[in-house]
Amino acid sequence: MRSDRYNHWADFGVRPNSRQNAVVGVQKALEACHQVKGAILACPKGRHDFWPEQSAKIEYYESNTTSRNPQVCPVARKGFKGLTIEGNGSEFVCHGRMQPLTLEDCEGVTARNLSIGWDIPFVAQAKIEKVEKDYIDIRINRAELGAWAARTNRSGLARADETRSRAKPVGSRPYT
Repeated sequence: MRSDRYNHWADFGVRPNSRQNAVVGVQKALEACHQVKGAILACPKGRHDFWPEQSAKIEYYESNTTSRNPQVCPVARKGFKGLTIEGNGSEFVCHGRMQPLTLEDCEGVTARNLSIGWDIPFVAQAKIEKVEKDYIDIRINRAELGAWAARTNRSGLARADETRSRAKPVGSRPYT
């Protein structure tokens, strides 16, 4: 640790751009900051991955979320007073359905200079290209799909059938 107020989560084993699960290291870093009013927790710039394994599982009944419980909460804290999470331009990438940042009974907490997104997004805008009895063709902007883009053809065209199975890439042959 670098000082009483300033911690760097690399000191807790979190490495950017490694695709390793950052959850345990970030939890340890936050625990070190918990009793220090006005603590600053800085992460090195880069991509930090948050996987459901080792994330807290918490029962929450929130009006603006799904009723699926427990919620997967990789960064969950209670009772913080005065904390700054300095992202340094980092990207926090979530894997699976999760509530990335959960703060309960906290005051004066700031998260800055970071973005939160998903490896495989749960939604993307699409244009309906064709509707048939057994299928629809949709065009999706591949940039919005992240890792899922590999499942579409080069033009971004994917096809889903009426059984609501996962969309499958469109080939040169009809969908079966």
